[in-house]
Amino acid sequence: MLVYLNTLTLGYAVDDSIVITENEFTKQGIKGIGKILCEDTFLGFFKDENKSKIVSGGRYRPMSLVLFAIEYQIAGLSPLLGHLVNILLYVVLGWLIYSSMQIWFSNQFTKKELVVFSFVVTLIYLVHPLHTEAVANIKGRDEIMAILFSLFAFYLQQKGKQSPWLKSIHCSVVFFLALMSKENAITFIVIIPLIYWILQNKPITQALSLTIPYLIATIGFLVIRTMILGMDLSSVSSELMNNPFLKWNGQQYIPFEPMEKLSLIANTLFQYIKLFVFPHPLTHDYYPKHIDATSFSNIGSILGLVLAMLIPTGIILWQKKKPIITFSLLFFIISLSLVINILFPIGTIMSERFMFMPSLGLSILAGHFIIKGIKNKTWSASMPWIFGALILLFSIKTIWRNFDWKDNYTLFTHDIKISKNSAKLNNAVGGEIIAQALTEKDENIRNNSIQEAIGYLEHAIKIHPTYKNAYLLLGNARFHLGAYEASIQHYRYALILDPGYQDAKNNLAVSLREAGKESGEKRGNINQAIAYLLESERLNNKDYETMRLLGVAYGVSQNHENAIKYFTLARNIRPDNADALYNLGSAYYNAGNTIEGENYINQAKAIDPNVGNRNAN
Repeated sequence: MLVYLNTLTLGYAVDDSIVITENEFTKQGIKGIGKILCEDTFLGFFKDENKSKIVSGGRYRPMSLVLFAIEYQIAGLSPLLGHLVNILLYVVLGWLIYSSMQIWFSNQFTKKELVVFSFVVTLIYLVHPLHTEAVANIKGRDEIMAILFSLFAFYLQQKGKQSPWLKSIHCSVVFFLALMSKENAITFIVIIPLIYWILQNKPITQALSLTIPYLIATIGFLVIRTMILGMDLSSVSSELMNNPFLKWNGQQYIPFEPMEKLSLIANTLFQYIKLFVFPHPLTHDYYPKHIDATSFSNIGSILGLVLAMLIPTGIILWQKKKPIITFSLLFFIISLSLVINILFPIGTIMSERFMFMPSLGLSILAGHFIIKGIKNKTWSASMPWIFGALILLFSIKTIWRNFDWKDNYTLFTHDIKISKNSAKLNNAVGGEIIAQALTEKDENIRNNSIQEAIGYLEHAIKIHPTYKNAYLLLGNARFHLGAYEASIQHYRYALILDPGYQDAKNNLAVSLREAGKESGEKRGNINQAIAYLLESERLNNKDYETMRLLGVAYGVSQNHENAIKYFTLARNIRPDNADALYNLGSAYYNAGNTIEGENYINQAKAIDPNVGNRNAN
């Protein structure tokens, strides 16, 4: 609790918007639980079934969202409760890890050694800075719950006081909850028999029979998941932000060659192990091209390949002689297998939260060597001090890193110093700076901030030439600086990349409207103003201001028929608006129809007696 107590001061960040703050099902509270259980996890955010499955295979992780919905029912959009629940779940996880070590390794140590070993492993795991993303970010609860319920299922199977059948039922139900928290819990159906076989020396047939409750839960989960999401687990996205194994050939993105993909995966393996040993610097964003190792000329790829060969070699050689090392390495590679893009694409190259489960295997390995050091005459005196220093440094790093998760602005502006070549983070920083700038009252400070955002967005496009969201945000930035023609070009290019991009259509309509207004009012170019406004109308014919401006432009051009047409459309959009009625009446007067003109002007004055004076000014 101590190393994560400061997270209680944090707000929401990153993907919290997907599962909490902008998820319509979560924000229905308890009423939304039915939808949460029956739909893709992302549907409540995207509100469109096509968009909700942008990542390969879709996502079905309802357990954490169910808790978020309950918390919303209790406290609304208050991050305090969410952070508190994460801390408490992590505390329970710590107890379960300690208890699990006592059970798993009971045949490998004396009673005194087992207590020390369990304590060492648990402490390393609990204070490790790699886990800040899962604990400090409320959305990371799916990671916590997946391993927590998996360990608890085993604990109930071993320590429950009920009959064997009842223990099996309890075990199966709890493991089902693990799978409903996050799909990577499925790796435990391989890990569980290894515990019985390698660590507890049970015959392989008995080890497999004890795994049946987990298998039943897995089958049930997969059936439900398939009914909701379908069977598409291997579809490959053509968008770089959802498929890191793409390269730009100057005209389009094409898939990596097999060796390029292998090189990047090997480097990822090396990065994960390196971050466990030396967790600095940390970042929440490993999107392209933060890691850009696509050939084995990269030292990280070479070391990763060497590790990929040494780990299975060590498992084979040490299977019987060194069961603890064998099991810890197996736990690591099995739990990592689902998130390293070998079995199927996961939509990104790596993430620190993906190490939340695999790091337990490496913590066991580290605990084993620390115990060996304590038992060694040469190291026995210094090892406790080394271990204490390690825990102190890890704790300080964890507490310090927690503060970065305060909110999006704090996290993005900190991590961009590390992930300088991440297209996604450059885009995110640009967007967040624009959002912050719009709250600034000083125009000079505001404009300078937006210019800074433009630099990040242009770098995002340099990394990822078809990044439609970066073009959208660039359009927004230019719009807020009053550079409407430049913003129009950015929105148009975003629509070339995705003709159905609704945000770009909406923003283009507004930018065209303002460009038309500027052309007419400041430049006196009525023809250009009308051209812009007509294009804006084609994109959005329900915008009052566009209809009004077209009425004004045609009125100035003495085209009274069209002036009446567009002031009528404006009136139809806002039928009780005094200005809309007055403008329409004036258009009729100018066209020579004084009866209709007087009629609408009188209607306007009935709503607002001062409307004539206001329009005259």
